[in-house]
Amino acid sequence: MKPGSFRRLLSLTCLFSAAFAHADQGPKWRSWHSQAQGHTGTASSEGTGALFLNPALLHRNEGLALQLYTDLGLNPVLIDYADWAADNAEYFGSIDSLLNHIEPVDNKWAPFAQSMVIGASYDEYSLAFVADLRYDLALSRAVLTPVPGVGASSDFVFALGRSFALPQDYQVGVTARYLYRATLPRQLIGITDPRFYKVYNTLKQETDGLTGIFEKLSVAGDLTDNEQGFGLNLGASHDVGDHWTFGASILDFPAILDGEFLKPQLNFGMNYHLDTRALDGLVTRLNGDFDWQNYLLPGTPWFKQFKAGIGVRGFLETKGANGKSEAGREVALLGLGLNDGYPSFGVRFGYFLYLSYLYTTEETGTYPGQRPLSFHKIAIDVAI
Repeated sequence: MKPGSFRRLLSLTCLFSAAFAHADQGPKWRSWHSQAQGHTGTASSEGTGALFLNPALLHRNEGLALQLYTDLGLNPVLIDYADWAADNAEYFGSIDSLLNHIEPVDNKWAPFAQSMVIGASYDEYSLAFVADLRYDLALSRAVLTPVPGVGASSDFVFALGRSFALPQDYQVGVTARYLYRATLPRQLIGITDPRFYKVYNTLKQETDGLTGIFEKLSVAGDLTDNEQGFGLNLGASHDVGDHWTFGASILDFPAILDGEFLKPQLNFGMNYHLDTRALDGLVTRLNGDFDWQNYLLPGTPWFKQFKAGIGVRGFLETKGANGKSEAGREVALLGLGLNDGYPSFGVRFGYFLYLSYLYTTEETGTYPGQRPLSFHKIAIDVAI
């Protein structure tokens, strides 16, 4: 490339980045497999997960597949709130008494997460509805009264995508997406705020452990600002030999939410996979991923850009049309990863009906260790 061309490209890149410096990001939902392996998947996503990270990988779908998935994410602080609320329920009707017993949870934010996915695919086509919910709850001590805090960040997405085969093992893909977003930045609501009594009266209702806490968290959903819009995800992938796949995607390009453009996100990834047959009737797939995500996204720290993951997947062995053995239905997965500098871990097992556990952490601050947000997630899904 000539020096003049490089300078023009660099100037265009800087202009492109600056144009979206103050825009919002698109949906952050990632599949269970991606989260377990450090939020990777630009070169390895499948099914519904490929719609949101790299639609070129939809070519891996075979025949008709249906999925119903739901998970529940608990933060350790939320569990502390549940225990505290159960022990101090008698004081919720009296402001003075509550102030005297608020110390264990004073100004501590308790996050709660839940996702639901309904998806279907047929060969290179795929569609999905995803509800990705996040609520935050807090209580803080003020001079005369406890001050409740609430926050919310929830996306409801309908996505439809397809991949297209090109010569020499290249693939491209596109996802069209409708997004409905409900947000409420974390905030303490003082007694002079007209929303105070709505929140406070909900919080002081009798609580029955975690179930009651979940019901109280939903009050944030009644106070949100709501937006809607449309967007596209574009992707490409290339298989090199039998064991390597390289992928690239640009998400939210373009995407508009209530008349404003979202930040596009450029991702690169590589995946290594190797099938072995250490046990009779079982195909064991060793899998490794490395992703460079959020490239060119203004303000993204370096430690949020690089992600890595490894996994071991077990498939029942079947015979293909050519008589050769191949991987059939997945029955087990163990995943490890590194996301935002923090470890992730997941285990999944089942046959049609799957049970999963996932531990994942992200950094919500600007440097490692500033404001880590972790969840223990329990999931159940049906895949046909």
